[in-house]
Amino acid sequence: MSQSRPFTFDRVIRILIGLAFVTGVYWLVNRLSNVLLPFFLACLISYILEPLVEFNLKKLHLHWRIAAIFFTLTEVTLVIGGLIYFFLPSVLKEIHDMAAIIRDYSAHNRSLPFIPKEIHDYLTAYFDDDTMVRLLEGQHLESILSKGTSVISASVGFVIHTLEWFLAFIYVIFILLDYQHIMRGFGLLVPPKYRPIASRIGNDIKNSMNRYFRGQALLALCAAVFYCV
Repeated sequence: MSQSRPFTFDRVIRILIGLAFVTGVYWLVNRLSNVLLPFFLACLISYILEPLVEFNLKKLHLHWRIAAIFFTLTEVTLVIGGLIYFFLPSVLKEIHDMAAIIRDYSAHNRSLPFIPKEIHDYLTAYFDDDTMVRLLEGQHLESILSKGTSVISASVGFVIHTLEWFLAFIYVIFILLDYQHIMRGFGLLVPPKYRPIASRIGNDIKNSMNRYFRGQALLALCAAVFYCV
């Protein structure tokens, strides 16, 4: 039967130092939360973009890593902008079509073939059709946004938060610029006798995460194609 360790003066001091360290870390994270959140987001974005940076660096035979970083960011921006350009009009058209359907539904007071009777009764009892049409057409949304924008743009807090999130873009550039050095630096933090096993565990985690993200990206692509069709 094992006996509990006695609370000696040395052990109590170590416990108090540990509690003070945890409390200090918690206080520091809480104080720096506005800066740490964009930083962690930048770390995630850098981790995702790092393979693209390496691909552009090798395939385009670029001599400077900063050029590959800006080329990668430009590619990602163009892809996202292209998706918005091609799919946003379709989404807006579907919203206006839905508004037209609801307008016809409210004008003739008839049920729609793809809406069950229970939902039809619920909408009739608890929702005003004209309000739903105006909401889908964006009239109320535009008025809310215009009023909210006028208030937010006049506040200093909005400017500060905008600058904080702009830091995430700066973080991404600098993290990608020294990504290899940062990864080697994390490896050097491990004591030498534990580095081989830590390296194997890190590689296993990296490979598992790469497969996970690739699988999730493939599922998202299949779902996007399915919903677009």
